[in-house]
Amino acid sequence: MEKRVTGFLIFVFIFLIFGDPSLAFRVTEREPFYGDNFISIKLTIPIKNKNSINLYSEDGFSLYYKDSLREMENLNTNYLNIKLSNGELIFSDDYEEFSFDNYEDIVIGSSSVYNSVVKVEDNRYRGYIYFKNNGNEIITINYVDLEEYLYGVVPKEMPASFNIEALKAQAIAARTYTLHNINKHSGEGFNLCDTTHCQVYGGMDGEYESTNRAVNETRDMVIKHNGEIIDALYHSNSGGHTRDSKEAWGNHLPYLIGVEDRFSEGTTASTWSFSMNSSELNRNLINNGINIGPILNMEIIERTPSGRVTKIRVIGQNSEEILTESQIRQVLGTNNLRTTWFSIEGSGEYNEESFYAIGSNSTLNIINLDNSYIIADNFKSRIPNTSKINILNKDKNNIIESQISSGNGDFVIQGKGFGHGVGMSQWGAKSMADTGYTYDEILKHYYTDVDIDLIY
Repeated sequence: MEKRVTGFLIFVFIFLIFGDPSLAFRVTEREPFYGDNFISIKLTIPIKNKNSINLYSEDGFSLYYKDSLREMENLNTNYLNIKLSNGELIFSDDYEEFSFDNYEDIVIGSSSVYNSVVKVEDNRYRGYIYFKNNGNEIITINYVDLEEYLYGVVPKEMPASFNIEALKAQAIAARTYTLHNINKHSGEGFNLCDTTHCQVYGGMDGEYESTNRAVNETRDMVIKHNGEIIDALYHSNSGGHTRDSKEAWGNHLPYLIGVEDRFSEGTTASTWSFSMNSSELNRNLINNGINIGPILNMEIIERTPSGRVTKIRVIGQNSEEILTESQIRQVLGTNNLRTTWFSIEGSGEYNEESFYAIGSNSTLNIINLDNSYIIADNFKSRIPNTSKINILNKDKNNIIESQISSGNGDFVIQGKGFGHGVGMSQWGAKSMADTGYTYDEILKHYYTDVDIDLIY
């Protein structure tokens, strides 16, 4: 393979000699460029091999300066492969391979002057692509206009079939979230990623006419509190009441206050349930370093003001354990537990009904084994759950008997809502739109004391 040096290096050489960059090659002017409108999105969804990336373009490829998007060189090819070899990024087409040092200052786009579209593996993306080399893998980044980015976000975050007013509310919330979190990954060399860690972004192939319309008709609109762009969090379904940001994460934000949300009730994902038997629960506890023996019961002992569960007591045959909110998710299953707003029904393998202590005078005294212990000298032991316990002393044999009926060992968890519950409920927004509310009324219901304003 012949090694080729791109026009960028030729440009630098001629500039140093002649001092006139126009002598190097012709520069093609594009549409007016506003650098603040472009953002960098790390792509993970289309990537098949982190050490080898394939690009395609029906219009062919050109190289552009990232800071101005002026065309630098036409590559005269419809296919490019970028691979990581011995710590170096190597670019190749069907005939030759080449490399250059300043690849992070250059973006690759299609040769269509006003409508650059690049296919990354199987997915098409508007705008441009550039790469970062972290030594172990290729970081593929989509350099794209903010509004065109939102074309690929809104239908991934809300069904395109929703009422247009709900879609407009989602477009504004997504734009606001993007700008508030624009530096979320700045330390890694890009602004945002394409996963739920930021916002799901599907590129051009995920676009719909309805969601593009919602973006276009709300162009440059954002949500502000006291003149500042807010952190416009949103979720699938509140279940009937949203959460305070302080309740969810400990940081108070005056525009993220929990509100009653009747609009989410009775909609998709407003309620859910699943069952878990005591053996599975015990296995999950052991996997999380908790071994309390066969599970007898599980009960909620603490909730937040909005009803979310923060502590559960799990009672085992040997001991009991208090689970915190993070432990609850791990033990009950992050895929099962759509929110922490739930109730628990059922019991473990044994259903404790009544327990009796039979004294020397043959009288029956009902006791609660949960709060009972055997104490001898300085030793304290929990009373095990069994049908009969013989307690011997020097004078007599006292018997503790229990009436225990065998349970099926199933717990049924019934819950409300889907997601973290902070900010806008997407299904609630749909319900509001379907009953005649406009996008600004929807947003002002879910975000407290805010205005809908332009970015600048």
